Amino acid sequence: MTHARILVVRNDGPEAEDLEQCLQGLGYRVCAVAASAAQAIERAADATPDAALVDLELEADVSGFEAAGRIGSELDIPVVCLTDSADVIPLQPARTVLPFGYVLKPFDARQLRMSLTTALALRERESRHRETRARLEGVIDELRERVHMMDVIFDSMEEGVIAVDHNGDRLAFNAGAVRIGGLREPNNNVNEWAAMHGVYRLDEETLLPVDENPLVLAMCGQETDGAEVFVRNKQHPQGLHVSVNGRPLRDACGGHRGGLVVFKDVTKEKAAERHLRGAIDDLREERELLQAVFDSIHEGILVSDQSGEFLYANPAAKDILDHEYLVRRQAPWKEKPNAVFYHPDRVTPIKNEDLPLPRAIFQGEATDDMNIFLRRPADPNGGVFLWTSARPLRRGTGEVRGGVIIFRDVTDWMLAQETLTQAFTQGRLEIVDTVLHNIGNAINSVTTGADTLYRSLSSDRLVRGLDVIANALRSHREDWINYIENDPQGQKMLPFIIKLAEDAARHNKRLVRTVDRVRSRAHHIAEIVRTQRVPRASTVSPGDVNLKGAIADAVNVVRESMDAGGIRFTLDCANAPRKIKVRENPFFQTLVNVISNAVQAIQARAKEEEHEEAPHIRIHAGTGEDCVNIEVSDNGIGFARKDTRVFFAAGYSTRQSGTGLGLHSAANFVLGSGGRIDLSSDGIGKGATVRISLRLPPPPPYGERAPRLA
Repeated sequence: MTHARILVVRNDGPEAEDLEQCLQGLGYRVCAVAASAAQAIERAADATPDAALVDLELEADVSGFEAAGRIGSELDIPVVCLTDSADVIPLQPARTVLPFGYVLKPFDARQLRMSLTTALALRERESRHRETRARLEGVIDELRERVHMMDVIFDSMEEGVIAVDHNGDRLAFNAGAVRIGGLREPNNNVNEWAAMHGVYRLDEETLLPVDENPLVLAMCGQETDGAEVFVRNKQHPQGLHVSVNGRPLRDACGGHRGGLVVFKDVTKEKAAERHLRGAIDDLREERELLQAVFDSIHEGILVSDQSGEFLYANPAAKDILDHEYLVRRQAPWKEKPNAVFYHPDRVTPIKNEDLPLPRAIFQGEATDDMNIFLRRPADPNGGVFLWTSARPLRRGTGEVRGGVIIFRDVTDWMLAQETLTQAFTQGRLEIVDTVLHNIGNAINSVTTGADTLYRSLSSDRLVRGLDVIANALRSHREDWINYIENDPQGQKMLPFIIKLAEDAARHNKRLVRTVDRVRSRAHHIAEIVRTQRVPRASTVSPGDVNLKGAIADAVNVVRESMDAGGIRFTLDCANAPRKIKVRENPFFQTLVNVISNAVQAIQARAKEEEHEEAPHIRIHAGTGEDCVNIEVSDNGIGFARKDTRVFFAAGYSTRQSGTGLGLHSAANFVLGSGGRIDLSSDGIGKGATVRISLRLPPPPPYGERAPRLA
């Protein structure tokens, strides 16, 4: 090492100067000079020398050997000693004070160079050894830490791990192996492993043969993946299903030195798999059952995705629509041909986006009871009428992914309805009987009102009260004042007169109301006659009719019959228009006929049995998509007949004295106005409901005001 920095520890004198000059001549730098060990240590801390040259014959209190030892041990600096005789060199000095060389006085420059060069080289080598040792110790500590971490991971694994050498002696196993396999004392006899640990085939009865054991196969160099065995031992008396992977262990030359298996408990997975297979089988059976139902029903079913692709069509759908139609409509919704579907009038086309299936898909809207006419030029009737009902298909997130529509061919029923409507409008039914029936209803109401007036007037207790007052006046004409002031009977006269006056006022109001109803019904009779005298009553223009008022007036026509039977009445018009455009008189008469029919049904039930609930008629009016709907429900006698059209036939009546024209007249008006009417019941004794749908006129042109809701 050239230009090394040297610390010189020596006594003062000429010899010391020669030493320093010699060192400089050899290419060294004297960085500090000290006369004692303490001084040398102090100066070395500042000068940081590469080596120290120490004279053993120091004159200080501390010997040269002690100085060299302190410098070497405390400062870790290589030391070369100067001595007068080789006899003073210790034979076995302590390692901490061992100098790196000795130079005899008088010193020779070559010897001095050699000793310093050797000391510096030895020191450098020793430093490298220390660095290498420190680095190796660090690597060993890191490896030890990693091994500890791997042991923790190894024992924390859910899977069990067992490794053996080529003799079957156990090399390693973890806590998972103990938990699953219940490991006992090591046993290298492979023939006893299955019985020892309770390892069976999947039949759970046959011990696993040695040649099927994944660990034995791994010891022989064979890999195993996903081998399943059944383990039953004292630790797991119920048994576990275990999946095993095996791998051979090889030495550096590729030879077999043992085997390794990794295994895990798959009992829960096997149970879940069995449950899943059972669920799949159940779903398959349900699917086959639903398929059989869909294949057997008469209604057609179509399922479509959002693009217009038909995902499913049952046999009935193919029969009703025919295969050619399905192929023609199999296209994106925007590309499907228009002018195929029409409203029941067969004239007004329905846009593709207004059809039930697109409404279900793109608007998420459910559609019920929509009648559609499908035009077919080759069909004898020009096409078919379809009753439809559609629903959106949704994913689990609620997003619409398609739609389903159910439909049936109702052509025969619609044609029958058209024939009936034509018969109504062409006057081929018994018009005279209908008029007489309507007039008869009104006259019956007038008669009932007149009877009420007669009974009220003939048994009027007010007249009897006035007679009592008149007799008292005649008897006490001379002492009237004294009579009413002092006589006990006379003192009751004034309160009696006041009470009589109050009763007279209430009685008068009832009479006025009764007379008003009789007068209204008389006007109604006149209106019926007036309307029938018009040459073609059906051509009378519709007018704005207050819906709630018309219903209330119709109820008043049969009010006496309702009061006599204790029949309650409720009306709900909250969601209906305040006014509707309709021919007033036939509409009013239709309401009278339907309500009168409900009253008669309640009266019929009262004759048959005692009501468990109060007799009640409920009327609900609301707005549909393009119509006004009116429902009249009663808790009367009801009926069991499924075909309700017979109730609307002329002359049909359940009463011996009835004309059978009430519902017939109502149907005549409703169907003639382009609406619908039907009658339903849950059975005998369960009441009935009449539903009337009247088509609303189209909305007014822009700028005109539509009637507001009530």
